This record gives sequence, structure tokens and C-alpha cells, in this order.
Amino acid sequence: MDRPNTNTHVNLEIDARTGPATAVTLPPETPENDQAPDERDGQLSVDEIVGLLEERGLLGIVDTVCQSRSLSRDEVCGRGRTRHLAIARQEVWWHIRQHSNGYSYFEIGRFFGRHHSTIVHGIRSYQRILRRQALLKRPPPFSQLPPMPLSTRNPSAPRG
Repeated sequence: MDRPNTNTHVNLEIDARTGPATAVTLPPETPENDQAPDERDGQLSVDEIVGLLEERGLLGIVDTVCQSRSLSRDEVCGRGRTRHLAIARQEVWWHIRQHSNGYSYFEIGRFFGRHHSTIVHGIRSYQRILRRQALLKRPPPFSQLPPMPLSTRNPSAPRG
């Protein structure tokens, strides 16, 4: 049996007036990477995300979160789904929503190539973390406290 050409797609169309099915050959699909960002289901490259954030003066927020959590821009702006990356990304979204010009969920989602409902969920998740930390009276992870010296007590002093 002959195998169809893998570079084209064949659709069978049935026309009620003519009777039997006729094969229609469609042009090959373009690879995802050659498509414009809008045609890739909103998935932007890290460079595109950084460019959008830089245009709007929001890159400082990303850099602050990256520095406080010892992560890179690529990790925070990327597609990684591990817990520490997700929380860092949610923190960035929360800061953009709270401390900038009040960007909408849709706009923040567009900056990061995400659906607005993902942004809503992420910001709510981060707010739960903040409430939990407030109940436990812990400083939030984004606080800019100076690093503590390794030893703050005199080793010869009695414990107690």
C-alpha cells in the first residue's frame, strides 16, 4: 500500500450533490517556531517576554524577585512548572498588579504569554502564601533584609 506524502495533509470531502468522496490536498503546515507569537497559542520566547517587560519598565520587578530568590530571568520568565519557579513567577505577577500602573490580568497574561485566568489563579495563590506568612509572623520571601552574619553571638558566652 502506498504511504501518503508526509509533507501534505489529505482531507476527504463528501459532497451530497456529486456522491463519492474526493480527496483534497492541503499545503503543509508551517512549524510552530516560524509562526508569529499570536499564532502559537500565546507562547512567547523568554527574549520576547523580557522585551515586553522592558518596554513598560517592569523589568526591575523581575530582577528584584530573581535576585531575592537566586533565580535567573530565563527561569522566572520561562515555562518551568516546578514549585519554586511557579511561586517566583506568581510573586512577579502580584508585584506587577499591585505596584505598577494597575495592569489588568489580561495585560499581564499577554506580557508572559499566559491566559488571564492563569494570572488570576497565580496572584490568588501568592496572596494565600502572604496571608499564611502573616499568620505565622514570618517576613515575606521578597523582603530586602540585609544578610545575617554567619555568627552573631560570642562563642565563649554562655548559652541561655
